Amino acid sequence: MNLNLVVRVLSFFSLADGGPKSWQQGRILPTQVVDMHSFNVLQLVNFIAEHFMWGSKQHITLWRALEDTFSGDSIEIKTDEQLLEWFELNKDKENVYINAQINDFEGPLQFSPTKRRCHPCVRNRVPTNETNTAERPTSINEKERATRKKRAIKKRDPPNQKKRVMIMRRV
Repeated sequence: MNLNLVVRVLSFFSLADGGPKSWQQGRILPTQVVDMHSFNVLQLVNFIAEHFMWGSKQHITLWRALEDTFSGDSIEIKTDEQLLEWFELNKDKENVYINAQINDFEGPLQFSPTKRRCHPCVRNRVPTNETNTAERPTSINEKERATRKKRAIKKRDPPNQKKRVMIMRRV
């Protein structure tokens, strides 16, 4: 079933990487017709990114909005399931209203942002835990890792202490 998706982006300061801080006036984006069963949060963020730019130290949040007043019941949309639920609640009206807000990360990052909250131009540069991989989180190769283990063992059990123990046993 197709729905008319109406997105309002609130005003914000864009912190482009390596660029100056710039004011982005909020506005309602062109209405987009979407299939409620195949449209997901990542596609929604990509649609917004076609019209607005935000930096890697910023993320987007999506909120339910009621009618064309864009007032909302302050329920955040974080997952595809929550987006589908919002579509289901509005399928009789044939219009779905969503508020989008660009936020700055405050202080040092304590977590990795999810890819779906990042602008597409920085999405591939952001480390995430969204996919399971067999790779280790560090970039140390196996040879370096083995060398570090040997050094740690040597520090923990220096050879001189072993000799002293052996001498004490003989006496």
